[in-house]
Amino acid sequence: MSLGELAIKNAKPNTKAYWLKDDHGLYLEIHPTGKKVWKLRYWISGKEGKVKLGEYPLTSLKEARVKRDEARKLVEEGIKPSPQNKQNLTDEEIKKITFASLSKEWFELKRQ
Repeated sequence: MSLGELAIKNAKPNTKAYWLKDDHGLYLEIHPTGKKVWKLRYWISGKEGKVKLGEYPLTSLKEARVKRDEARKLVEEGIKPSPQNKQNLTDEEIKKITFASLSKEWFELKRQ
């Protein structure tokens, strides 16, 4: 069942964090401090992942759904949609990264 603006605005903090579910893995996490955070739950190769999409009200319900759809496109390609993974590497590409390859790249950058 989809969330509505009224339900989001009326969500009050509890002693523990809780979630209001939207569609296709999108949910709003309400913290005891009153902070409301949009998150997406996804699976790649049978492994669960979660990514923060923004804070409410800075990120509206409509914007969160757009970000969710963009992230789901990446997931379909096998790419983790996390903000830390800005290069959008696949699992196979991440496995190819070694200490030797990183140190060689760093050395080349410093040599210039």
